[in-house]
Amino acid sequence: MAVLAKLEFMEIRQRDSHKRFRHPDGRMTTVPVHGGRDASPVLLRCIARDVGLTVREFVAHRRWIACHFAAKAIAAIG
Repeated sequence: MAVLAKLEFMEIRQRDSHKRFRHPDGRMTTVPVHGGRDASPVLLRCIARDVGLTVREFVAHRRWIACHFAAKAIAAIG
């Protein structure tokens, strides 16, 4: 979901374990939120398609965010 936030998608609602996100240009996607479980490759492909990215672009955004947060954590430790 950090990827969606980086891409300017905003959470518009949640029903049970599904969150709905919308971009200012009208694109939308729904993401199931099941704590502690990774999303399946099929689900990642669907989300990437919904937001207008290729799977490679979507994964690249995920990697960038992971590295960014890791760098912040290391800096905070000192």
